[in-house]
Amino acid sequence: MFDSCICVDPDEVGQLLRRTQQLARKVHRCVECGHDIQPGQVYGKDVTLSDGAFEVYKTCLLCLRIRDSLFNCGWYYGMMWEDIHEAYCGYGDDEFCICPERPTSRPSATYSQENGGMRHANGTI
Repeated sequence: MFDSCICVDPDEVGQLLRRTQQLARKVHRCVECGHDIQPGQVYGKDVTLSDGAFEVYKTCLLCLRIRDSLFNCGWYYGMMWEDIHEAYCGYGDDEFCICPERPTSRPSATYSQENGGMRHANGTI
């Protein structure tokens, strides 16, 4: 594991209800990189409760491992690569940036390991 931490510290967080790894039976989309999770692939699934609504976030194993290695204290669902880019590549020199190109219009939310919950990027719980 990496000795590095990118930390997103939300003011308000919802509640993480369940975190599992599952075998895909149909095509899903990774909330982080936007790529398809194909049937037969294992993926991470987080179920949250926020402002009375259930949310499900599915993450491919590669993004899950990167997030678990770099984000030790919290993150925004769907914003991992933007946060990595800002922390490591955002110095005007993108020549060596590891961040992939991906779809940009996705809902995002914040998860805080410290509080065990999440919030949407617009600040709502």
